[in-house]
Amino acid sequence: MKSRRCFFQLIDLITVCCGIALFHSSCQSKNDPNDMKFILFTPACGTHSALNDNNIYTYKTDAYLITGFQNTAAHEAKIDSFVCTIQDSTWARYTECFILIYKKSKYTNNEYTAKNPRDLDRYSMDNDFLYWYTWANGRLYSKVAIKGYKFYEDVMCIESK
Repeated sequence: MKSRRCFFQLIDLITVCCGIALFHSSCQSKNDPNDMKFILFTPACGTHSALNDNNIYTYKTDAYLITGFQNTAAHEAKIDSFVCTIQDSTWARYTECFILIYKKSKYTNNEYTAKNPRDLDRYSMDNDFLYWYTWANGRLYSKVAIKGYKFYEDVMCIESK
């Protein structure tokens, strides 16, 4: 009888340990920046121009949705790295290029926003807009974290195209 009780206590202990291990591993994978996915957010992309003092200024905006985002330094560094790799040769013809980063959600995604374009301003800008990067003169010029309005002056890409 005593050995039977020890056997069940051992089984209980093993079950608890396995549960803790599974819970721990699932928590870690949710926080892994490598699990983030970047998707072109087409409703927020475009180009425009402006005339000022007889000079024409042209601007390009590329926007991306991200999945798997957590508000950590590692996730922010992953986004910075992504932004540094997407510059292409066409950017040289624009006065400035903007890269906007949104968190993908129920109301901030390509399908919903295509059907409800006004919600980009009404919902997405207030709830899911994370970062605004500016490229000018062939380099990353600035980065703004929208929540808290933090401006980064020392932003740079180690290797830009």
